[in-house]
Amino acid sequence: MQTWLFRARALFLLVPALSATTAFAGVNVTVSSPISGAHLTSPFSLSAKATGSKQITGWYIYSDNVAAWHTSGPRSSISASLGLSTGSHTLRVRAWQSDGAYGDYILAVSVGGTSSNPPPSGSLPTPPSSATVWTQLENTTSNWTDCSPCAGGAHDTSNYWTAAFQTQPSVDGSSREFYNGGGEWTNVLWTKHLGAQSWASHFLWDFWVQFDSATAANIWTAEYDLYQAVNHQEFMIGSQCNFGAGVWDTWDAQHNNWKHTSVSCKRFPGGTWHHIQWYMERVSSTQYRYVTLVVDNVAHAVNQTYHTNPIGWSDSLGVQWQLDQSSHAVQMHEWIDSVKLSIW
Repeated sequence: MQTWLFRARALFLLVPALSATTAFAGVNVTVSSPISGAHLTSPFSLSAKATGSKQITGWYIYSDNVAAWHTSGPRSSISASLGLSTGSHTLRVRAWQSDGAYGDYILAVSVGGTSSNPPPSGSLPTPPSSATVWTQLENTTSNWTDCSPCAGGAHDTSNYWTAAFQTQPSVDGSSREFYNGGGEWTNVLWTKHLGAQSWASHFLWDFWVQFDSATAANIWTAEYDLYQAVNHQEFMIGSQCNFGAGVWDTWDAQHNNWKHTSVSCKRFPGGTWHHIQWYMERVSSTQYRYVTLVVDNVAHAVNQTYHTNPIGWSDSLGVQWQLDQSSHAVQMHEWIDSVKLSIW
């Protein structure tokens, strides 16, 4: 078992961080619309709520550190109309309570074009030129680990492996295969470690996945996790296609359990490639957010924010894939290809 990785049934773990949302002195601000990374036309509406230990008495919205909207008076929620110039903007939504304490929520948006003509994955942000980008992670041979006991299944197995440089099936000519040959309710986890990247708070993860027909018909869940550890906080930004329940789940690290989203996840047909893209953020020193999930060019606004777990890990970053057997244990095969991760 890996000493730094623990999992509750069919889950993954990891890291706390800072980024899009920050709460101070008991003031918590959330923005329901737009989502971070959205492509918008101007003007657009921004909806937010705030809670605090005292009455909320004022709001400001800053665009690129310049005040763009404000209001005063007791008000726990706002719906603000913003007219911004064409281009990319960083918005800071700030609410004050009566004792002067405040909370911030930070998001990035792009203004321009027409709302009726975005690309299919238009809600995904474009990484800045300063981003660190890894491509074809499936073809790397170093810094991979695997584990069954740490994967949280009802039973463990030693009957598993992974193999890189598979030419069939493949999207770009070279895929990686995962195999779980364990019995019923056994899980196996594979992790690619990317070192300490505590400076990054935005994560755009893009990959293709395929199952064979037996796996597609019998798999219980397929897990896709990004984790980051920062300052001894676990930001386990984990997700799973819960085929058993027919829905995508996200991981709540603080409470150590899965939460259903409103995004359905029907069984993937065997022998076909499926394109998965996740945009996620570390929004404060103890919070992370699932922003957007795109499956086969269909975008879903997830917008779920969770708190981290305190841990003893060193700063680290990684991505994970997990295969979870159902009661109909079969020889499970999964291929991944064209794995790209951008962080900034």
